[in-house]
Amino acid sequence: MGNKQDDKFNYSDESLTYTVTLDYLFEQKVFVTIDFLKVDVEGHEYEVFDGLSDDKLMKIKNISIEIHGQKKENDPKLGLLFQQNLKNRLQSVPYVSDDGNYNQRIIHELYNGHQGFLYSHI
Repeated sequence: MGNKQDDKFNYSDESLTYTVTLDYLFEQKVFVTIDFLKVDVEGHEYEVFDGLSDDKLMKIKNISIEIHGQKKENDPKLGLLFQQNLKNRLQSVPYVSDDGNYNQRIIHELYNGHQGFLYSHI
């Protein structure tokens, strides 16, 4: 591991990234609801949604996510499995609007064997 250089950029094979969970942001009242959540985390999709409770998921109106094989295992089939599991979860957890109405999600998806795309809206 170390720094690499080319004509325009210095970059490292390692980086330190500080993260917080969506549940934490909800609990700290950074936001109460999310109108549109765009997720593109290059193979770490599982980590984003693993810690998200259903009661917080109900507060996200629209979700767009690009899905890859999971980084740890580097297996494209795990990306498809994650997409299928997330689709099932989104279909079973409705969006609850501020007035308390439950809204069923509409799911659009695409998976080409290496990466997928899932869009959920009400």
